[in-house]
Amino acid sequence: MNLSIIDVALRRGAGSTGPPPGPAVTALADWDPSDLSTLYQDGAMTVPVTASGDPVGAVADKSGNGFHLTQSESARRPVYRTSGGLHWLEFDGSGQYLSRASFAVPDTISVGQAFEVLSTPHLNSFSYIFTGSGEKFARRAQVAGQFRGTFFNNGLSVASRSASEAPVDWIDGAPHVFADVLDAGAGAVVQRVDGVQGWSKSGYTGLSMSDYTLLVGVNDFIAHPIEMKLYGMTVWTNPAETQAAEAKLAARARMAI
Repeated sequence: MNLSIIDVALRRGAGSTGPPPGPAVTALADWDPSDLSTLYQDGAMTVPVTASGDPVGAVADKSGNGFHLTQSESARRPVYRTSGGLHWLEFDGSGQYLSRASFAVPDTISVGQAFEVLSTPHLNSFSYIFTGSGEKFARRAQVAGQFRGTFFNNGLSVASRSASEAPVDWIDGAPHVFADVLDAGAGAVVQRVDGVQGWSKSGYTGLSMSDYTLLVGVNDFIAHPIEMKLYGMTVWTNPAETQAAEAKLAARARMAI
């Protein structure tokens, strides 16, 4: 698979319309709500998003690898919002989500999201999930009415993160950058928030399959939605690029880490 280089910003200036050039990340997939040229109102990607309040039926993958996120059901589409130079996809917690089937996932993979949690209607509200036949991994609320952001999996060679191992509720009126690093070479899964490691678990040996479906905003049963403002999401394969990827996501949310 061809991996393209995308620019990463350390922080976006107040008057800019997007992140300035910065350190490079080799992205497997990258979705950027601040780039209107990648947003469409329909799942077929024929009607562009042009204004705040438009529904989002598709987000084109900026990496060049074609992992576009789509939603064919109009009632399930998040909404594009912009205010004060910020751009985000707003999921209202009613079951709005985006998805990508046939996502080729390598053993070493990192998933980063910049978002503000508004509410978690269910203790298993999910910000994302990669799911396959008998195997899945995700970041979820863990506690009803809170967002602990714990790593959850089924079928992997490593334990999930418990609520007691994640004492902080990240529903605090501010955006945060969350990163899950699955590193088969190091034999561990690491969770990070705002550039700081908060949890790790050894014993990770990789994935038993490579073809997954990615869902953003719900779980694999199209249930347990989350209410959030999503400023960006990136998937990368080199753990050494984690800090650069986090900085890029932080720039989209206009925060410094």
